[in-house]
Amino acid sequence: MSKRYFEKKAKEMGFNRPAPYIRKSDYVLPFAIILFFPILLLCQIILRYINTILVCRFEPYIGDLLVETNFISYLKKKKPQQKIIIFTSVSEIFKNNPNVYKIFKSKNKIKQGILLLFFRSAEKLKLNNIIYFNYPNDVYFYNTQKKEHLLCGLTKGRREFSDIASFPKKCEIYLDVFEEKAFRKKFSELPAKYYLILSELNSSQMLVKNWGFENMQKLVNGLPEINWVQVGTLKERKLNNIKLDLRGKTNLRELFYIVKNCAAVVCTEGMYTHLSSAFNKNCFTIFSGYHPIEISKYPKVIPIVKNPQVPCAYCWMQKCPFYTDPKCIKEISVNQVIKKIRKYNLLN
Repeated sequence: MSKRYFEKKAKEMGFNRPAPYIRKSDYVLPFAIILFFPILLLCQIILRYINTILVCRFEPYIGDLLVETNFISYLKKKKPQQKIIIFTSVSEIFKNNPNVYKIFKSKNKIKQGILLLFFRSAEKLKLNNIIYFNYPNDVYFYNTQKKEHLLCGLTKGRREFSDIASFPKKCEIYLDVFEEKAFRKKFSELPAKYYLILSELNSSQMLVKNWGFENMQKLVNGLPEINWVQVGTLKERKLNNIKLDLRGKTNLRELFYIVKNCAAVVCTEGMYTHLSSAFNKNCFTIFSGYHPIEISKYPKVIPIVKNPQVPCAYCWMQKCPFYTDPKCIKEISVNQVIKKIRKYNLLN
């Protein structure tokens, strides 16, 4: 299907597709390509000689970085002799990963800016051994209509990854025995069997995905037989009638341990959906009409969606142009979620 088709569909639904997000680096990228061109070619020759691939993503979106671990598994299977070096701002996600040869972490904005220009220049030149793990903003609307997994979108435009759609979708996190022991001691109050839950989404940019604190509270009240453990940040409101409140009490590695040992996760679509796949946990994910469920569909993700879906679904718009409370998620009832959770009866 062509871009013209989707533009026409968007117009029929009553709104225009969001304008592509333009990064500051876009303005200097053409000059960076010229500047880095001889260096990139030399690096490509050297990297081929030493069997090494550089992969970069500095944007701190945890969900996308978790999907990158899936990409690394794909890359290692496709090119087992290659050593993979990661450039990132969140090294905790790749710690202990057997497919990663080395991790370069940087939070320095100047260094990140230079490296991003370097990797984005390599992306434009389609160099095989220098990869910028990216999802171009200007194709969001069209890719959601195709109902592809996020892994496919993040590698879009690279011909050598054309078979990635058939690769098993599973993020990968590795905890070592010392971490397990330390975390077991720190979180000794965890129930033997528990469900993880988040009360709300705090980001104003993702209101279209927010099912709401009140709904989450009614869900907890409606399932008193479950030991609920709340995670998230202190900016999110505390739920009543939960077994343990861990908001703001875990770092990223500790959160991985909490997810690994839970019975299931209940959340709206986002980071926790991807993270649940790393430990093969059932994840009851409440999806809005922001994008199709295929974007973050894993074998044990149990999608909960409005049925029938609203006609303007899969808009990829962070703010609904029609309703203050987007119908695509606000009309998913608490009773619908309770029925879905009880159907799987995971605590027995």
